[in-house]
Amino acid sequence: MKRKYRLAAGVTIAILLFLWLIKAPIFATYFSHKVNLPLFFDRISLGLTEMDIHRLKVANPWRFKSRTALRAKTTKLQYDTPNLRTDPVIFDSIELDKVFIEVDFLNPASNQSNWSLIGKRILKGVNYKSKGVQIRQVVLNDVTVIIKGKPDIDGERHIPRIELSNIDSEHGFPTQNLIEQIFQESGLEEFIQAIFYPEEKILEIPFRIFFGPK
Repeated sequence: MKRKYRLAAGVTIAILLFLWLIKAPIFATYFSHKVNLPLFFDRISLGLTEMDIHRLKVANPWRFKSRTALRAKTTKLQYDTPNLRTDPVIFDSIELDKVFIEVDFLNPASNQSNWSLIGKRILKGVNYKSKGVQIRQVVLNDVTVIIKGKPDIDGERHIPRIELSNIDSEHGFPTQNLIEQIFQESGLEEFIQAIFYPEEKILEIPFRIFFGPK
């Protein structure tokens, strides 16, 4: 009998250890489902009141040369655990450091970019049965916006800090609200229309689901 208990305890510990070791892909899959975008993390540190994500990446569609539309060296989420069970779910803050945002236009005559495809995918994934989400503060530090495909505005723009307050959504994670405000803060507000309210048909291009060693 003791051997059975020891075996059961050993198996349980092994399972818990395995789940702990693969928690980064588990949480990446969870958040990917919430925002309907392919997300990738290198590793994650989890606590009762905060979560640290290392090397967050938002994948680009295949047609574009860059593998990522957004990447951040570190991302910190702060919350009170009881607020994760409320409706809306409440995060005290989300802070991203060393952020790179790539805006790659299909061609010089079009306002469609990789973010147009991202916006289309976000809107498709809105789940009206999901809990609402409220984020009291969003901070992006050391932001580099890289613009490609439009010679008149191509280049890099550096923004020391973007700070947004009280971002919310009635249905799921407020991804659209975040992107709209980040584009406004980056001086790219004229292209928001082409992301979420396009006048021209947006192409169907699959997203990357795997990253190489870089």
